[in-house]
Amino acid sequence: MGSETNLIISRVQIGDAFTGLYRQPYQGAKKSGVRGFFTGLGKGILGSVFKTTAAGLGPPAYALKGLHTQLRRTRQPVEMVKAARDMQGRLERRKVDEKEIISLAEEVERGWEYIAFENKTAKKKRRPIRHTRTRSS
Repeated sequence: MGSETNLIISRVQIGDAFTGLYRQPYQGAKKSGVRGFFTGLGKGILGSVFKTTAAGLGPPAYALKGLHTQLRRTRQPVEMVKAARDMQGRLERRKVDEKEIISLAEEVERGWEYIAFENKTAKKKRRPIRHTRTRSS
């Protein structure tokens, strides 16, 4: 979807570049007479050069920006995030009283016991996979 949008924007910029060749001199003449016409003509010519250049460079630039963003995502600061979460836990630990800590620890312990129990019963219920297909020669 991004490349389609870039191409549409490029088309619009090229259209603006060529319409500026006659629009800028017309608006300049309307506003300031002959001097405004030549000022508008200069703006139109320079605008057509810069806008067509921007239209040509835009799609590859946006594609490279997307690639750069993807590459940066692969280098996430995992260690820094771990340290920040550890610090956050330590700070929150200081705010909690001892009774609540014991209660939470017991709840966590019960959770781990439940997981261990479920794993044991799941292992007992496992059945070997039976192949219903026979090999044909």
